[in-house]
Amino acid sequence: MYWPDVIDLKSFYASPLGQVLCRSLRRKIRDFWPDENGARIIGVGYAAPFLTSYLDEARLTACLMPMGQGVTHWPSPAYSLKQNLSAMVEETSLPLPDESVTRALVAHALENTEHGWQLLSEIWRVLEPGGRVICIVPNRSGLLAHVETTPFGQGRPFSLGQLKAILRDSQLTPSRHAMAGFFAPFHSKMALRISRVCEPLFSVLLRPLGGLIVMEAEKQVYALRAKGKPERKYKPILVPAAPQPALTLNRSTSYGQQ
Repeated sequence: MYWPDVIDLKSFYASPLGQVLCRSLRRKIRDFWPDENGARIIGVGYAAPFLTSYLDEARLTACLMPMGQGVTHWPSPAYSLKQNLSAMVEETSLPLPDESVTRALVAHALENTEHGWQLLSEIWRVLEPGGRVICIVPNRSGLLAHVETTPFGQGRPFSLGQLKAILRDSQLTPSRHAMAGFFAPFHSKMALRISRVCEPLFSVLLRPLGGLIVMEAEKQVYALRAKGKPERKYKPILVPAAPQPALTLNRSTSYGQQ
């Protein structure tokens, strides 16, 4: 699989099309996670543009960027005075303890990696019970997946069924989803302005054709039923009676005492 370079991703989100798309995705993510005070949030792939609003809200926010993509400093001083919160990692071996994360946002990752199942299994491992993950992937039926001038036109697109299947295979339970990216992939400000105004209408009339799938899934840990000691059932054991000697009376003793 092909990983887009982090510099190209950063340049795309600085473009007019990238900014409009970023704002749309931020709204979708906020609809799913409206209040994350005290949460521990990680982004895997290139999720930096979507996590900025959580910097001063969550207890921890960090971006883990795959080695094949490269890493860039995050957050920008224009958004926060916090020190660097990004790191380069191997997507199949996240450097985090088990059950240490409340939320995980996966963007520009599943469609590019050859190890999607392992990546999601790592997400499952680091999520706490009841933790949630949002995956953003190009929609196989959408326009963005077929235009190579955007990062979403590279790698493997997904259908709704395919994304649900890989999440379930990784023990993550899909809970809800939304479609985003109802934009023509042009950098014209006028065209983008019209697309932004019409997006609510397009999201209803052209829902299956949205450029991106935004799907949330939950880590559900089911309690194992405790196995008690098996009840013992006693069966009677019939033993043949041993022959007993016959009772004899000593007549002289017996009658003599009368």
